[in-house]
Amino acid sequence: MLAGSTILSRGYTIALDIEGNIWSWGYNVSGQLGNGTTVNGTVPKKINLNAKFKKVVSAYANSIAIDTEDNVWICGQSGAEKTNIYPNLEKLWVHSN
Repeated sequence: MLAGSTILSRGYTIALDIEGNIWSWGYNVSGQLGNGTTVNGTVPKKINLNAKFKKVVSAYANSIAIDTEDNVWICGQSGAEKTNIYPNLEKLWVHSN
């Protein structure tokens, strides 16, 4: 049930459900859906990770998520040249106390 937050951005959607799971669908040429592909998605697909999330945001061609332990995850295009495409939602920064 997608009752958390939903972010719409340039033809794609990334959503956070009330259990902390991420769902995505839509335009995916840069891997911004985080589902491991660059194939467009017509229906919501759950991104299966060993983490629960509290925040998702999207930009032009990438998506960013923060998990419940304050780690930062990112997927999609890195840089204006479209040379670096990351289709998997991957941990970018690890929070430490």
